[in-house]
Amino acid sequence: MKKLKCIIVDDEPLARNIIQKFVEQNEALELCANLENAIDALNYINENPVDLIFLDIQMPELNGIDFMKTLVDKPMIIMTTSDPSYALECYEYSVVDYLLKPITLQRFLKGVNKALTTYNKAPLEEVETNKEEGPSLIVKENGINHRLFFDEIYYVEAFGNYLKIHHPNKVYIQTETMIRIMEQLDERFVRIHKSFITNTDKIQKMTSNRVQVNGVELPIGNTYKNGLRDKMSKVVFQ
Repeated sequence: MKKLKCIIVDDEPLARNIIQKFVEQNEALELCANLENAIDALNYINENPVDLIFLDIQMPELNGIDFMKTLVDKPMIIMTTSDPSYALECYEYSVVDYLLKPITLQRFLKGVNKALTTYNKAPLEEVETNKEEGPSLIVKENGINHRLFFDEIYYVEAFGNYLKIHHPNKVYIQTETMIRIMEQLDERFVRIHKSFITNTDKIQKMTSNRVQVNGVELPIGNTYKNGLRDKMSKVVFQ
């Protein structure tokens, strides 16, 4: 399996060491450089292929956001910071994930899973995740019950008098209302439009009017914008 070539860019030695330890424990990642500033990172990227950057925001000379703006052929980026206030701004630059320090291994793996999904790889098993006990939804199709784990559902779409549940296996069609389905889902799901409910863990990028989930652009209704922004400000760095 081809590993993702990654670099760490952070002016804090302790933060770099923690991320380096996590990367070295991960068979899907190859650590190519551990750098203390964005200038060194630019020089490295100009000379070497990079798939994924673990990028701090608050650094001297050139901060993480300004660094992203300079990139022409941008690798995948996972932001690492102590400040949650940059979360929504970073998502507008299509970052893969936003990790709040101190970073735990489980939260690190969730970010790596998103990067692997973006890179069309099978996601890693997260720490302490038991599929047999995870929160799920039972849907019935052709007389057969199917158990859909919440962490696998991309989004729910209203379709006339039916709902489409978009899942990696297939699209499941159910006779249900948006209100009723929201009552059955957990806190990771949010209503973004009269016709769409999305899994916040699956959001790949977000602008003022749209989110991207599994490569699909979904509209954000005016009625739901504030609720979505509040939700994302709470969940992106958990």
